[in-house]
Amino acid sequence: LGVSQLSGCLLAGTVLRCPTAAVCVTLALGGGSCGNPGSATTPARTVPAGNNNGPTTTAGVADLTKNVPVDAPGVSDTEIKVATITVIASVILGVAAALAIARSRNPWVRGLETLFMSPLILPALAFGFAALMMFSILGFRPSTLTLAIGHIVVCVPFVLRTTLASLAQLDPALLDCSVSLGASDVYTFRKITLPLIGRGVASGGFIAFMSSFDNVPVSLFLQDARTQVLPIYLWD
Repeated sequence: LGVSQLSGCLLAGTVLRCPTAAVCVTLALGGGSCGNPGSATTPARTVPAGNNNGPTTTAGVADLTKNVPVDAPGVSDTEIKVATITVIASVILGVAAALAIARSRNPWVRGLETLFMSPLILPALAFGFAALMMFSILGFRPSTLTLAIGHIVVCVPFVLRTTLASLAQLDPALLDCSVSLGASDVYTFRKITLPLIGRGVASGGFIAFMSSFDNVPVSLFLQDARTQVLPIYLWD
């Protein structure tokens, strides 16, 4: 008898005597195993090579992060220097303008206040482009000085506004008493006015520092390769 006929006879006899054994024989002839019937119907799962969608080792994570800049040498120093210059100049100009506006009774003072606040009305990109054109016409190349000037123009309104709010709460009788006692204007400002408006000046200086440190539109037009600031470095 052939192999197929012998298998058929054996299968027929086994079915009549023991159905469970028949199943085992059938699985054995089909390449399965009696001890593990599920292995005959469950095909082996293979993972194709090269189909790894994510890093599973530290080497893969290192490959993803090796191009991320972790340090910007010189950029942070330039940014802090520009922001410091901006704060000092903005505080001096803003406080002086606020004192002149608060003490004057002329009608043109309101126009001066509007002039100082105009950088906040203009779009930042338009102001940055206009400043670049002005410096180009005057023959100045982008540098730390031009960048600081652009930031000062943008940040002075913050100091001006907070200082004017503090001066509005200042009692004029205190200044009159100081003058009547023979104190000079400088002494009165140093001993009376400045301590009373110090919180407003400090808050304006802090806002000016943060505005200069985080300024992108003006820095985008007024910087060069030697004066790159941190927001532009992170943006690039």
